[in-house]
Amino acid sequence: MDLELVIWYLGIELYNTMDTSLFFFINQGLQNIVFDFVMPFITKKPYIFFGAVALPFFLRDWRKSLFVFSLCMVGLAVGDGSANILKHAFESIRPCQALEGSRLLVGCGWTFSFPFCPPFIIFSITS
Repeated sequence: MDLELVIWYLGIELYNTMDTSLFFFINQGLQNIVFDFVMPFITKKPYIFFGAVALPFFLRDWRKSLFVFSLCMVGLAVGDGSANILKHAFESIRPCQALEGSRLLVGCGWTFSFPFCPPFIIFSITS
């Protein structure tokens, strides 16, 4: 067996171990009653939080706000479409399907997982 192959394999195993440990630390170690209440609400109705943030800007100058909102929607469409293409290209299984003992507050979902989708979309909107 080649030395580079062994080092590569050990690196992948180390990454998988760290990734699983970090997932369970966040999933079970950081659980609390506030997150248990807020996170499902944010997942099911994110537009309420967007409206609460955007409302003061619309009240101040609705024309500029409408223009910015339109640009953000274009960024959202491009970012979400691109992230969806990447998600299906990598075909990563969701942790709730792959790991026993995952704590779920909402359903697991049936599509693939790609943890960089939300930051990718936010970057697209802000650009």
